[in-house]
Amino acid sequence: MIPMRDGTKLFTITYIPKDTCQKYPIMMTRTAYGIAPYGKGEYANILGPNMGFDREGYIFVHQDVRGRFKSEGEFVHHRPYVAGEVNEVTDTYDTVDWLVKHLQGNNGRVGQWGISWAGWQVSQGMINAHPALRASSPQSPPQDQFLGDDHHSGGAFQLMYAFSWMAGNAKARATPTDKAPNHFDYGTLNGYDFFLKLGAAANAQKYFSNQFPTWNDYMLHGTYDEYWQSRNVLKDLRNIKHPVLLVGAGLMPKIFTVRSECTMRCEVIAQRTRPTLFWDLVPMEAIQRLRGTIWATLILSRTPATPIGIRWNFLSSTTILKTKENLRCRGYRHL
Repeated sequence: MIPMRDGTKLFTITYIPKDTCQKYPIMMTRTAYGIAPYGKGEYANILGPNMGFDREGYIFVHQDVRGRFKSEGEFVHHRPYVAGEVNEVTDTYDTVDWLVKHLQGNNGRVGQWGISWAGWQVSQGMINAHPALRASSPQSPPQDQFLGDDHHSGGAFQLMYAFSWMAGNAKARATPTDKAPNHFDYGTLNGYDFFLKLGAAANAQKYFSNQFPTWNDYMLHGTYDEYWQSRNVLKDLRNIKHPVLLVGAGLMPKIFTVRSECTMRCEVIAQRTRPTLFWDLVPMEAIQRLRGTIWATLILSRTPATPIGIRWNFLSSTTILKTKENLRCRGYRHL
C-alpha cells in the first residue's frame, strides 16, 4: 500500500527482477479495472505492454487507482484536475515519488503506459509530472467525455455504451475488495429490445437506484457545462518535457479526439517545450490482438527530431529509461 499526501493508501503490486547486479527502470500502469491476480505469489501473464518488455528487464508496477478494487478512498469518474486538490495528478506524482525512494534496485527513472482508462491515467500523470517520470504512452485515452469520447459523441449521449459501462464499473462499493463487479443481467439477449423498452436515459434509475452516483451526475449535466469542461484533459496539458507516444485506434469514438484535438494540443506543447512526440493511428483489431505491442513496434524506423536523439523502439526504448546497454532479465520476484 502506497500512501498519498492525504493519507489514502493505494494498493500496488510490484514485480522486481531477481537479478540484482543492475539497477532497473520502473514501468508503471495505473488502472480502474483491477490488477489481478491478487493472491500472494501469483503473477500476471504479461507484466508490461508486451512480453518483449518482460524479457528486456524492468521493475513493473501495477496499481489500483483511488477508490477501486483494493485501494482506499472514494472513486470519482474522471476526477477533474484542480490545482491544490488531491486528484489523479497528485496520486501519480506521490506514487512515482514513493517508488523511486523505496524500491530497491531502481535507477530513478519511471515510464508510464496504459490503454483506455489507464491511458487517461497516463495523461493525468503528465500534468505537473514528477522529475523522475521520463516517458509516457497514453493509448486510446479518453480526453473529453462530452464532445468526443465513449459516453457522448459530439455531445450526443450514447445510452447503450454509457449504461453498459456504468453497470459494470461504476457501482459504489462499501469496502476495498479484490472481487470484480458482477455482470449486469439484462434479462434478454436482445439489446435493441432492452433499450427500446427502457425509453429515456433517466429511466435507468430503476436499475441503478442510488448505487451508481456517476449516472446521477450524467443525468444532471446534459449540456457541456462546468462538470464536463472541468474534465477536459486537453486544457491541462502544459509544460510536458518528457517523451510521449500517443496512440489511437480506428473504429473507436476516441479516435477523433486522439488524432485531432489531443494531437494538436501536443503539437502546441512540442512548440513550447520540445519533447519527443509520436502519434499513430492503428486498426482497432491491432490493439485488441497486440495490446501494448504498438508502443514498442509502430515506430521502429523513426527518429525523433530532438537534440538528444532519443529513439523509441523495441530495444532502444531503454535509452529513455535505462542506460544504453542492453540488459536482460532472468526472472522476477514479487514484492
